[in-house]
Amino acid sequence: MATYNFKKQAEVYLVYPVGTTTRIDVTEDISFSQTFTDKTYPQKTLHEQHKMHDASNIKKANAANFEFTVPALTQNTLDKVFNLLVDYKTDTNTLNTFDLYIKLPNDVYKLEKCVITNGTFIIEKLETLKLGIQGQASKLINDRTLVIPNLASATRGTRTQQKVGYLFVSVDGDTLTQGIYKVAIELVQLKISQAFGKESDHQLIHIKIGI
Repeated sequence: MATYNFKKQAEVYLVYPVGTTTRIDVTEDISFSQTFTDKTYPQKTLHEQHKMHDASNIKKANAANFEFTVPALTQNTLDKVFNLLVDYKTDTNTLNTFDLYIKLPNDVYKLEKCVITNGTFIIEKLETLKLGIQGQASKLINDRTLVIPNLASATRGTRTQQKVGYLFVSVDGDTLTQGIYKVAIELVQLKISQAFGKESDHQLIHIKIGI
């Protein structure tokens, strides 16, 4: 399994809807990977024919995984990522899909047909609001000749830092403010099997409070 982890050199572009490209500000923890399913079989060695070893053939590529954190610097960009976390395709229980491009000085990676599986709002006192994203893609492509759609017109919008100066938390009508320094709100996408073998996406929310 190859895992790619990049720091400040990476530029991330989101293509959604088709034909619209947005550059996303991300922190240095961006990573992505893809595994493969193989089938093993016994095979004789060249020098010792009576001994066998396991050889394998790759049968299929599994879903690629990606993870990154979006600081709340650009409100429009954060909204676009958040909407992909919570919105479904019209009249369905299926999440919207999008493409991601990761551009490096000498290379380009593409994650095709991505969906966001987990999103965590990280709300920490005196820190910038952040949205942690985890997701899956149908395919990971590495090709330096890849062309990012409408790269010249990709925008980042007005970049205004949204720092959290004060935390106010209310749980079941009870206000919690004393000693709270961090709140994490996580939305998890769940696949629920239904009748006739169909699956639908459902959402589960976790809230963590740091005191």
